[in-house]
This record gives sequence, structure tokens and C-alpha cells, in this order.
Amino acid sequence: MDRFAAPKFGVSFSRLDSALGEDGCLRWYFWRSYGSWKGWERDAPPDAALAYRLGKMRSLAALAGAAVHEAAQHVFGNTSQGLSVWPADKLAQETANAFMGDVRRILPQDLHSSSKRKPALQEAVYGVWDQDPRSEDFDRTTAKRLKPGTDGFRQALNREVVFYEERIRVSVQVLTELPLLKHLASGAYRLERMEQLTEIQVPFEGSEDTFTAWISPDMLLSRPDVGRYLLVDWKSGEAKEGHIEQLGLYAMEAVQAGIPPSDVGLMLVYLSEESELRRVQVYPCRQQLVDEARARLQAGAGQLRELAVDGDVVANRPVEMERFTQLAEGSSRCGWCEYRMLCGRD
Repeated sequence: MDRFAAPKFGVSFSRLDSALGEDGCLRWYFWRSYGSWKGWERDAPPDAALAYRLGKMRSLAALAGAAVHEAAQHVFGNTSQGLSVWPADKLAQETANAFMGDVRRILPQDLHSSSKRKPALQEAVYGVWDQDPRSEDFDRTTAKRLKPGTDGFRQALNREVVFYEERIRVSVQVLTELPLLKHLASGAYRLERMEQLTEIQVPFEGSEDTFTAWISPDMLLSRPDVGRYLLVDWKSGEAKEGHIEQLGLYAMEAVQAGIPPSDVGLMLVYLSEESELRRVQVYPCRQQLVDEARARLQAGAGQLRELAVDGDVVANRPVEMERFTQLAEGSSRCGWCEYRMLCGRD
């Protein structure tokens, strides 16, 4: 069996950041893009099968994020269609319930019998810190991971569940208070799409060859009366410098479709931000921002292209694993990487 027959070469903002960012790891990129390929097949090599299952694990953060995105689809989808929307308190409770239901459903799932439809919970596989990782007193050098069956695991897991449950309630409250909803309800804005994965083709730097870039903004709105568009992305964590660059990447699709940057607005919504003044940030879309996003894509894709044999991204076979360098042991990223078992760091 040719394991590396043809995993599709492509990049996204998150993939580039995870592989090449300040705390990026090329070994993570190997397991995500190559090592887990065909790991779903019955005769898959053990490391490929394990990598595939590890890649399908869900963390509490991912489950909470998925629940909030479902709430957003309810709020904005129903509002755009003139349908009723649940009151904020009820929506927050139902969203928290959905999160808790997902946790209970996959918590007992064993990694080696997990599947795409029923993945394992990452915290149950790798354990939960015995210290609160958000505390100022958290010390990674002394903290220990508590795994199922060990003393304190349930208490530590419950601490994390309660944290994400509260974050869900705050995020849903922010969603229901966004001024955008009034504009959507009045017809001033029209919902074009939500969380739709789109592919665009971008040329490699200095070449006519192209690569695929995957983009998925949380929401695209339009103002039909003036021919303008608004790209919206919400974040569950703190503001980061790269967030506006990510919106520049999303705007590339509109610009490639012939829409001038001046007709595109960009909005970041920080769902866990307590200050209303910092919660919603709106930016104009300038050509410079789009050009910078394209340049970053091209530079990153060029680096990753070098990890394909002969730079051939059509065949897309990986070079030797040693070229996919690991982060130094003890890096904060290793603490939440889903593939650290394969690096012998569990």
C-alpha cells in the first residue's frame, strides 16, 4: 500500500500558524498532513492508525467552541429568515446543555476504539493538569497530568468543564447583544453564508503553479443597497495581532472575485471580552492588508512545499521525517498537541 498516494497539498491560516508560527511545529504538520493519511483503512500501519485517531480527538475547548457556533447559527440564521430566536438565558442554557451532553457522550470513549463519529476526549487521553493552567501560580515544571482512574482526575476535569461552561454562557450573551442583529432583522444587512469552507487558488511566489488555500470566515454579510460586504469572525480567546491578518486572508476571496477592497468591511468579535468597547473591532479592508495576507500564504506554502519530495505538491509525498523538526521538549505547545504521544512525550 502506498500510504502517501495523494494527501492534498493546501494551507490555511491556522495550519500555517501551527506549523510555522512563533510556537509552530513541523512534526505536528507531518502527522496532520502526512502521517495520519489513510489511517482510517483497516490495513493501515499502526502509527498511521494512531495518528488518525489522535487527530480526531476533541478537546473541551473544541467542544465548547462547536456549541457556541451552533448557537450563533441559531441566532443569525433565524434572525435573517425572520424567525423567532430563543431568549438569551434559554439559549445559553441549551448551549451549555449541548456541550455537557457531548462531554458525557465521548468521555468514556477509548482512544483505540474511537472513530470519526465518536472520537475520544483529549483530556481523557492525555489527562488534566492538577493545577489550574489559567492561574498566575501555574507552574508547568511542577504541574502533573491526572488521567482517568487516578486520584483527583474527576475534580480536575470538573474544574475545566465548569470553566468552559461559564465561557459558553458569556459568549452566548455577547452574541445575542450584537448590534448586527438589529441590522439583520431590519433588512439592512443580508446573511450570505456562515462557516462555509471555501477553496481559493493562489500562485506560489515567482511561479505560475498554484496551491489551495482553505478559508472559512464565521459569517459573510452584504448590504445590497450599496453593494458592500462585511466579513465577521468571532474569537473565544484574547485579541492577537494575527487576527486581523486572518481577516485579510478571508478578504482575498472577495478581491479575487472582483470586489474592490474598499467595498469590504472586516469585523472581529471577542466573545469572552467583558468590555463592550473592546468586544467588537471593525477595520477597513485595504489592498495592503490583502497583499500582506497573500505574501504570508505564499511564503508559508513555499516553506511547506520544500517538505514534499522534489517540491512536487501534486504527488505530495513527504521527505524524510527528520526534516520535520520538533519543538524543544517542554514547549507550551507540546502541552496541548494532540500528537505528542507519537513523539514519546506523553
